Amino acid sequence: MHSALLFFIYWALAFASLLGAVLFLGAFASLVESDAELKTWGKELLLAALASLIEAVTLWLVVVCLPASTRALGLRILILPALIVLILYKLCHLTWNRYESVLLLLFQVGLGCALASLVTGHLLAAAAVLLVLGVAVAAIVSLGRLF
Repeated sequence: MHSALLFFIYWALAFASLLGAVLFLGAFASLVESDAELKTWGKELLLAALASLIEAVTLWLVVVCLPASTRALGLRILILPALIVLILYKLCHLTWNRYESVLLLLFQVGLGCALASLVTGHLLAAAAVLLVLGVAVAAIVSLGRLF
């Protein structure tokens, strides 16, 4: 597969998972009656495009530039773009507390795993990831209403 096409696939998957995570966070914030507010849709789309570009470039560099024998070790560096995205969203949404930023990252990881499973044809794994994500969100919402 051509490396430019691979980059755009990574970017599309990162953008879709991040945009879905923002939507889930908005729904979650309304469920737990949090004061986490989202920006306008245009600003959120631009921020998601920029953040997903950072994630896609890093993943693309690891996959394309590293040899297959050291690629598994190179995947450890992918924590850096996740932290950059976390800081970027925290700076753009100053009213959020640290839990909302971490929840956004967790939602993106869950949706990213589900999307990657769907793209590679593992439908049962994608359903399992979404089920675990849904159960975790339901548990957090029910605990949030208790306290």
